[in-house]
Formats: sequence, C-alpha cells, structure tokens
Amino acid sequence: MHKWKEEWKKLIAKDGLLHSRKLYIAAGICVVVLVVGMVALSGLQPQEVVLMGEATQTPTVIPTPGVGAYKLPPRASEVPVPTKTPLPRETQPPATPQVDTVATDPGPVKLTMPVVGDVIQPFSIHELVKSKTTGDWQVHKGVDIKSDLSTAVQAAADGVVAEAYLDDLYGNTIVIDHGQDTKTLYANLSGLDMVTVGETVKAGQTISGVGDSAPIELLEEAHLHFALLVGGEWQDPMQHMQ
Repeated sequence: MHKWKEEWKKLIAKDGLLHSRKLYIAAGICVVVLVVGMVALSGLQPQEVVLMGEATQTPTVIPTPGVGAYKLPPRASEVPVPTKTPLPRETQPPATPQVDTVATDPGPVKLTMPVVGDVIQPFSIHELVKSKTTGDWQVHKGVDIKSDLSTAVQAAADGVVAEAYLDDLYGNTIVIDHGQDTKTLYANLSGLDMVTVGETVKAGQTISGVGDSAPIELLEEAHLHFALLVGGEWQDPMQHMQ
C-alpha cells in the first residue's frame, strides 16, 4: 500500500510538471499574440520590432523610413528656405533726399533815384487812386517823380536792358533786368534811342530823358513813371532805395 502511494505521488508530480509546461507554452503564445496586436494597432510593421534579448537589455525599435507615424527628418535640400517679404511701401524707411546747394536769394537789389524830384503820385497797388487824365479810379503800379522835361533819366542799378518799346498807355518805356528776378521800369520817357536791348548798363548811367509820351498821365506835371517788379509782383520802389 505504501509503495502504491509513492508511485501515485510520482505520477502526480510528473503530470503536474507537464501541466506547468503547458501553462508556460500557453502564456508564451498569448504574449506573442498581444505583441502582434499592439504592432498592428500602432501601424508598425513587424520588422520594426526587435524582440527582447537578454534580460538586461531594453527593447529597441528599428525605424523603417516612411512607415507608420514615425517620419525621418527632411533633408537639408528639402527644408524650405524662408524668403524675405518686402515691407509695405508706407512702412519702408524714406529715402534720403538729395539736397542741392542753392544760393540764398539776397532779395531785391538796392536802388538809387533815377531822377531828382518829389513823388507826386505814390505807389498804390491795393487802393484805387483817381487819375487826373481819365478821371477813373485805378491802381498805380509805380511812383511818379516830378522832374522837368528832358531831365536825364538814369539806371537805378546795374543791369541789362531787357525791353525798349512804345506803350499805348505809358508811352516810351525801358525795362532793365537786374537779375535775381528783379526788374525796373522807366516810362513817359522822351525817347528810346540812347540804349539798345541786350546792352549792359551801370547804376547812374543815362538811358533817356523825362518826356510827355504817356497818354494815361498826360494832364499831370512833367514826371518820370518809375516801377519795380520783383518775382513777377509789383512793389513800391521807394521801399528799396539805398
């Protein structure tokens, strides 16, 4: 009886060992199935997984280019190069302006009296004055300087004779250009034969004589009608006498 029991124990122990081996095999199969399932869910190919080596090693994933969620970094030639976007025109710094050297305008030339005498009709460009000849109210763009007939009329400053003509209203008229956009006008002259257009004259040089050739001022005393034009505008010549 005792011998049978011993044999029975041995048989049970043998079957238990076999049973244990079957359990280990089944567990191994489950592990393999689990790993394959995880690989399938993550999109990786089986060849990307290296099974565990020795117990002290960690699992290593070998990437395959273009497989699954893992992507290789782009090559240097494939990396987009950022381009510089030009600033909007309104935000760009303004270009440095070119500054030309311009001579400072010293203003009208200083004048000398073209004849000696009193002013009998002043400059009046903003207020109307009554003409003794026509009886009309009108502006007076120059000054009338009283002087005897044939009194020498002199250039008020250095310049070039720009015009010499017979005006319908102011009679014999000479215009001298002094530069700097400044001109003087001499009217009611006795004649135009003492100078020529383009001739250079000096201050104090005689250019004509006092006459009575101006129809619009015929009833006034003998005088020189003298005017100043600066920058295209009439100015009072008496304000520029030196």
